Amino acid sequence: MPSRGLALLAAIGPAMADEAASPVPRYRLKVGQELKYHGSSDFKYESGSLGSETDWQVWVVRANDDGSGGS
Repeated sequence: MPSRGLALLAAIGPAMADEAASPVPRYRLKVGQELKYHGSSDFKYESGSLGSETDWQVWVVRANDDGSGGS
């Protein structure tokens, strides 16, 4: 049975390396742009439930002085 564990690790290793090599997401945000996010979750368990809701509203107010983060 130990060889199955090693085979699994050998299969996972390359996949993790590919994931780490993928580029970071890039966004072209412009001054004045508005971003909105809404998220909710509901966790039910034997004697009840827990729920939460999140709303974000964000505005891009200026570009960075060094030119990064803007177009």
